[in-house]
Amino acid sequence: MGPARHTNPVDGFSDWLESELTAQDLRVALNLRMSGRTSVVRAADAVLATVRAELERQQHLVFEVLGVVPSLPQDLIVDVLLTMAEGAALAPVEPPSHRRRMVEALWLCLLSVTG
Repeated sequence: MGPARHTNPVDGFSDWLESELTAQDLRVALNLRMSGRTSVVRAADAVLATVRAELERQQHLVFEVLGVVPSLPQDLIVDVLLTMAEGAALAPVEPPSHRRRMVEALWLCLLSVTG
């Protein structure tokens, strides 16, 4: 699910992450991936590829709306976002306000390395 257009694109990212964590698809895919069964791992990888594609879209949107160019390779940025999302899916950060602060801190770090 993509985010609604927000004036602040980080809000859109935060809303997307909240919906992803609520649906628990990412958590389930990560747990299934650990099964080691080839067909299950392939199915989980398909879910993770969808999440990765959405994160790639999200990071492009944030940088585009803010009018900045990242000085890090975009694949690395997506890797960082995916790691954060996976961590939040497997070890939930509570309360939700702490998740929002986590998202803001991560984006502040990423925006600090823009050109």
